[in-house]
Amino acid sequence: MRRILVLSLMAALALSATSCSSDKKSPFNPAAAETAAQAGDAALANGDLPGADAHYKSALDKDPSNGHANLGAAITNLALLQDDTAVDSLLTFLDGVPLPAQGARAARSNRVLAHIGLRTGAKYDPITNAHRLAKLMMRSTVDPIMFSWYQRVIRYHIMPRLAYAEDRLTVIEQHPTFTYLVPTSITGLDFPLEVDLGEALTLDAVVNSLQGVFGTLLAYNFDAVPSATDAELLDPASTFGTLNTGGAAILTAAQADLRKASARVVQMDAFIRAETDPQEDDAIPVNALDTPEFQDFEAGYADVEAALTGTMSVDVDAFDGSIITVDVSAGHFFTTPITDWKTKLPTHTVDGCDQVIISNPITFPNPDFNGLFPLMSNAIWGNIIGPVDNPVCLARPF
Repeated sequence: MRRILVLSLMAALALSATSCSSDKKSPFNPAAAETAAQAGDAALANGDLPGADAHYKSALDKDPSNGHANLGAAITNLALLQDDTAVDSLLTFLDGVPLPAQGARAARSNRVLAHIGLRTGAKYDPITNAHRLAKLMMRSTVDPIMFSWYQRVIRYHIMPRLAYAEDRLTVIEQHPTFTYLVPTSITGLDFPLEVDLGEALTLDAVVNSLQGVFGTLLAYNFDAVPSATDAELLDPASTFGTLNTGGAAILTAAQADLRKASARVVQMDAFIRAETDPQEDDAIPVNALDTPEFQDFEAGYADVEAALTGTMSVDVDAFDGSIITVDVSAGHFFTTPITDWKTKLPTHTVDGCDQVIISNPITFPNPDFNGLFPLMSNAIWGNIIGPVDNPVCLARPF
């Protein structure tokens, strides 16, 4: 129904907390902090995520620098997202966007990623997740009311926990010698698993990637009343599709998160390759970095950095099944944001049924979308999208 917004806004995208403790802090007590962190481990081993989270946060009240507690609090806050019914509904709709820490014992046999909360076989790189979320936006612009709900879930449920987890991982990253042996009761292995700065950097890369991708969805206003027609939403005076107040700052922060994610992956690789200790008990041993799984993981982040700082070529499926190569300069989306997507809509009219009719062949007033697609033309868009199948206005019965 809202094909015109899908064809412009979403075609472009498709190419591509704080602690809950009281004001009264516990006295600084490192020994008591470690005891509380161990109680968190016990709760985590029993599948009691809220209990584990409370113990880890209690430990942080007693010693904010405790690496064990910071790691535990980061993972439990990410895992608690899975118990949030609103988040679960969103992830079900997205059909594939993975969040870290999907259960304490997930894929326990895989020592490369699973034990720091990353699911085996899941794609966590920003480009893959951007495609998934572009799919969300393409589907949900048909129903702006639903998309407004998604934005609220992201803003109030997902982003605060991601920010809290990042804060905890940042504390660990300030201590390069951090090492923690994860108890067998949590991993299910027959030996304690070593987690150090390399694993913390890996998880931090994923968290920053998700913050960057989800953050882009909060920059624009897609609120609409249920009775709004296409013509009303696309009226030049409508605020639908416009940059929110503070939206430019949100995009700047999202770009910073994506670039930080890429930097964390580079730091992780360098740290792990420089390790000289025995690797048999490491969650991410050095030989894992040369596996296809990790090579793909790292390549996804490298592609994001390249797209944000320059121009990269992307193969796109055209309407006729062919492949068309398109140049993308993703940095322009963040540095020169479109203030009103309605101004980028293709030539169209509104029929007697208040339906938007797009002119054929499709013609955008700004086919390069503020430099996002530097070499794009209307002819290329036509080859990608093909003829537009406009809705048919049936005669009104009155």
